Amino acid sequence: MKKFTNVLITNAVFLTGIDKAVSSFNSGVFDKLSFQIKPYYCPSEKWISTFQQEFRNPDSQFSITEKGVCYITFENITIKAVEVQNFANNLNAIIKKVNVQLGNEKIVESVPVNETGLVTNHDISTILDLIES
Repeated sequence: MKKFTNVLITNAVFLTGIDKAVSSFNSGVFDKLSFQIKPYYCPSEKWISTFQQEFRNPDSQFSITEKGVCYITFENITIKAVEVQNFANNLNAIIKKVNVQLGNEKIVESVPVNETGLVTNHDISTILDLIES
């Protein structure tokens, strides 16, 4: 099974949705919320830096799986289920703003997953492997 692949470093990030398998939901409240970024596209260092200036959350983290799927995860949060859509809308508005600030440049370069500089998320990789088998 091939795990490491190339990904496209980009300044135009798009979310595909919440990853419920990685998010944590207890008693109607999310304390961890993970969003998948368009597969095989990885935010550039400049994009991540600009995003973090716009969306100040010390417990946000970008990660990547061994197969090239990137995530942004927010931990140590308290978001009621009924507030998730507002959180996602705010997040998407900031992402669009950052994309525009950086010129919506779709592809900066192509690099191997293990050279992206992001934390490799082995938990998500394991979940994806189980789904495929």
